[in-house]
Amino acid sequence: MASTPPSRGSRVAVDSSVYFAAAYSPWGSARELLVWGILGELTLVISDFVYSETEEHLTEKLPSALQYFRQIKEAVGSSVGLPPESLVEQALSILDDPEDAPVVAGAVHGRARYLVSYDRRHLLRKAADIRQAFGLEVVTPEEVLLALGLRSR
Repeated sequence: MASTPPSRGSRVAVDSSVYFAAAYSPWGSARELLVWGILGELTLVISDFVYSETEEHLTEKLPSALQYFRQIKEAVGSSVGLPPESLVEQALSILDDPEDAPVVAGAVHGRARYLVSYDRRHLLRKAADIRQAFGLEVVTPEEVLLALGLRSR
């Protein structure tokens, strides 16, 4: 975890696995994280790539959750757009899965302090490399809620 003390409004990038989980279930850390963001206790950073990826996965696997995802998207508001290609290439140099590069690059481009994911196979496994290259903490929703003091142990 980051050594700097947490602060209200910390910038938190959310990947599609978290949006998918929040759209799927009304309970749990993913939904709680997004609610705190909507309430303004943290700043949610989202890229167009993550929005598109989430909608694609929900359409394919869980179309019944699309309506809720669209409501979340509207409540969260605007995205940081697409990251510069040079940043995507830099992220690609340290990641195993090329689909994760725009996610990391979008978080960096949006000046996020945290990248929140459930992707243990790719993103969470590369957390140390991502931290070293970009100063970005890759954590689960529960970990960031604890780090920001929005949930007690």
